[in-house]
Amino acid sequence: MPQRPHPTEEVLGGSVVTAPVVLPVYLEMGQAGGCMCHCLVHPGATFKAPGEEAALALAPAITQAERAWLACHGLLDPAAACRPVAVEVAGRVVTGGRVTSGDTEAFFEPWHRPLDDAVLDLGLRVLAAAREDLMRLMRGLPPAMLDWRPAPGKRSLGEVLEHLANTEAYYAVHLETPDRATGDLWKQAALPGAPVWDRLDHARRYLVERLRGLSAEERSRVTDHPSDEDRIERWSARKVLYRAIWHERYHTRQVMGWLVQ
Repeated sequence: MPQRPHPTEEVLGGSVVTAPVVLPVYLEMGQAGGCMCHCLVHPGATFKAPGEEAALALAPAITQAERAWLACHGLLDPAAACRPVAVEVAGRVVTGGRVTSGDTEAFFEPWHRPLDDAVLDLGLRVLAAAREDLMRLMRGLPPAMLDWRPAPGKRSLGEVLEHLANTEAYYAVHLETPDRATGDLWKQAALPGAPVWDRLDHARRYLVERLRGLSAEERSRVTDHPSDEDRIERWSARKVLYRAIWHERYHTRQVMGWLVQ
């Protein structure tokens, strides 16, 4: 008896055509323009675009590239990574943040859900793989290259690393309630003034240990924190993990693009 095609496949003209995997994306629209396209399934695929139309045009290719990266690191089944990708808009949020400069503050409905073990374990593995890629890229450079910047007004490579350490500490602080999310706690997580490599390692260890040690209440907690320009930004453990992944993947791709020009 002939074998029937897999439900995700269709036979056309004697060939098996794999149906695309459809992934939800969430769009963060800035009041002053710009769009951040968030893929909550694969946070590393999050990116900026001039507007919604451009974001939706770019999303399939960027998401498929991220799935290929995940497969290369053993974080996604290679067969699944080979499937074409289509996206569908699952939600839109308009924010007052400077989306064109990467200032993202949206809070999407899935981030209300508690951070479960499966999501946490996979997310930490993705974070570890992302850091391995970044370190492989940066440690192969002469020390003097840390002062190199791709253009006037752009961060130098060393400043990008400092920014990553600062931001990862910032994310870790937002696992706390607003009364505990103080500058002193950020300093404890960020080690300002220490060598940049030490700062990166320390901020990562601090974030990972805090995520692993979250209580059931903390994994479910949603808190509102003061943000820039008297705005309020909503946080949860899921959002912190998501933001840490996309931020590192975003800047790793950025640095890679600078170095291969």
